Amino acid sequence: ERNYEFSWGPVQFFSINTKVDGNIKCCDSPEAEWLARTIATTDYPFRFVYFHHPPYSVSKHGSSENLRWPFEQLGVDVVFGGAEHVYERINPVGSTKTAYIAFGNSGRTELYSCNVNPLDLTAYSVICDDQHYGALKVRVSKTRAIIEYFTTADPVHPLDVYIIQK
Repeated sequence: ERNYEFSWGPVQFFSINTKVDGNIKCCDSPEAEWLARTIATTDYPFRFVYFHHPPYSVSKHGSSENLRWPFEQLGVDVVFGGAEHVYERINPVGSTKTAYIAFGNSGRTELYSCNVNPLDLTAYSVICDDQHYGALKVRVSKTRAIIEYFTTADPVHPLDVYIIQK
């Protein structure tokens, strides 16, 4: 399927095919309409969207601005992306609703830089790791999601922790 959803515990996941270049404009594309229609029918406490191209990125490929959909208004808690061979967590300043996590440093031999396409730090809070390979650990209950980023250099102590409380 091009776009699909599934649930696991208290999380509803929404997968979107962002095609080869991530050039899917909001909000009248079939993908955006599908997401809005499908997400409106869920009553899961947590909503995670994932696709390849990150809407916000400070790394090599930069932000896929056409994918800056109204995720916060849709009630999305986290948007996961890949493409960039770094770990990034980006939050719009003043927003506690949606986090954008690009995670592509779990195995490729080349890590990208965190400072190729900088964002305006008055508008965005940026955490970026371009020095390590790593993995995410996500634990979710009915009232809380804990997203931890661990590096292979220190698999015991997370380098970043993001908590969503419901």
